[in-house]
Amino acid sequence: TQKSNNKIKNKKKLFISRNRYEVLSQVENQAENSSNLLAGQIDIDIDTNVNVQNKPPPPIFVKGVADFPELCTILIELIGVDNFFCKSSADKLKIQTSNPDSYRALIHFLKDENAEYHTYQLREDKPLRIVIRNLHSSTPTKIIKEELEVRLFEVRQVTNVLHKVNKNPLPLFFVDLEPTP
Repeated sequence: TQKSNNKIKNKKKLFISRNRYEVLSQVENQAENSSNLLAGQIDIDIDTNVNVQNKPPPPIFVKGVADFPELCTILIELIGVDNFFCKSSADKLKIQTSNPDSYRALIHFLKDENAEYHTYQLREDKPLRIVIRNLHSSTPTKIIKEELEVRLFEVRQVTNVLHKVNKNPLPLFFVDLEPTP
């Protein structure tokens, strides 16, 4: 049994488990150590490494590409070699950009060239949609827009919601607000 105990003690760890609450104990220790300092000299470092992942812009689907190598050289000159990648299918080309600036530049280029393409709206350009309930359907949308603008909201559009079947106006209004930076 003594040999088996030695084997267990000498056995290497195969997995490392990290205590996810370890940061909290470090903050407590720092708080206890710094509590002895004067009130104006307290310096507690809290690790706030938050992984904020920026989602890439939506893909752009281009139809009718006649000269792929020429398009690639133009895109490299326009937005840079590392800012996009392409995937080709039988009838269209999928272009994925790496950042919103490259996306906007590519969209402007495709519009200028009258290319046939399809994409989705950037998340940061999408309006914020709010719903106003229990407001009589005869209320003019212009009044709602003016009242919101008085309260410093940038309103894109106000729409009265219609019943799905009989198309009668409901006491609901959709308000699209400009996205805030």
